[in-house]
Amino acid sequence: MKAENELPFIDKIKIFSAELRRLNQKRKEIKKEQGKSKPLNLKKNEKLEVYNKTKGTCHICGSDLIPEKFSITSSLIESCSTNNNLPACKSCKRLFDNYLPDEIKWILKIGLWAKTQIEFETDLGKIIASEIIEQEKYRESKRKSPRNPIDIDISNYPVKNNQIIGSKKVEYKRIKEVLYWSYANLSMAYKAVNDKSDRYGRLHYIIRKKLFNGLMSGNMNVRSMFHDEKSKLNSDKCCVYCGKTRMLQIDHIIPQNKGGKDSGENLVWACRKCNASKNDIDLMEWYHRKNEFPPIQVLRNYMKLVIQYCIENELMEKDLDTSGEINLPFSIEYIPLDFPQPNRLIKRFEINRNTL
Repeated sequence: MKAENELPFIDKIKIFSAELRRLNQKRKEIKKEQGKSKPLNLKKNEKLEVYNKTKGTCHICGSDLIPEKFSITSSLIESCSTNNNLPACKSCKRLFDNYLPDEIKWILKIGLWAKTQIEFETDLGKIIASEIIEQEKYRESKRKSPRNPIDIDISNYPVKNNQIIGSKKVEYKRIKEVLYWSYANLSMAYKAVNDKSDRYGRLHYIIRKKLFNGLMSGNMNVRSMFHDEKSKLNSDKCCVYCGKTRMLQIDHIIPQNKGGKDSGENLVWACRKCNASKNDIDLMEWYHRKNEFPPIQVLRNYMKLVIQYCIENELMEKDLDTSGEINLPFSIEYIPLDFPQPNRLIKRFEINRNTL
């Protein structure tokens, strides 16, 4: 690929997000100008010529195509010849019809899901963007002629409500807003995992919205710890953090020296390695350091304990700005507000008994 067709060098997360939103806006403007595109009507021999251009592989993802069933797109490189029809699989054709060439390059580089997370500046999106930027900085330092990073006025491309992954850029003001929003996301994720869904659907978003509104209004309550205690008894005896079955110890989900109770609802099995690593660190902070998302059974147990503590100590209505002055037994800044898609979540670690 020629230099002018390379993706730009970006060295800031907000510039990264703004660039993706800029392309999104540009795409909408182009589509509005062009209107509906007319379908290609090629003869059989013309389709065969297109198919043979790449020897029967999709020019975007490289997958093998069936001669009788394949789609046709144009080259991603705008500077190629006028006869630029190329074969593509149906999945890539859908991407091609809905995204600009530059957006497709980003999708190929980081993935559609990751692109969406970055574009809407979710917590996970910021982590993904920062890792990509660090890699790009390193690559640029090795180039013979390093490029200057692009400069965008981010005020022209503000963060929008996310209608794709069902999340919003919200300004939380009270402790209960953070805890209830996270718990509502957790219920959505739990339902999606039980449904064995790859991605969240309309029903899952409705569950989240209804629960959050119900919790905030007081018409609904967080479920009791009884179900979690029952789940512990029915599940296999293994480390809840990694699934190991040997050298197990008792761990306090909320450390005792931070106010955690020495009772069954706050106790779980943990292997010696995880127990030593977690030590007295807040559970969500510990997972954040490991760049992992916790199993949702563990997160559900944690969130119920945290919410229970705040209700008992009348902290739910406290302002977030003053939360640092309160001796909370958890780190509220690490409470997850954006959840991965269900196909990336673990409900609980299951033991393969054939290997024991």
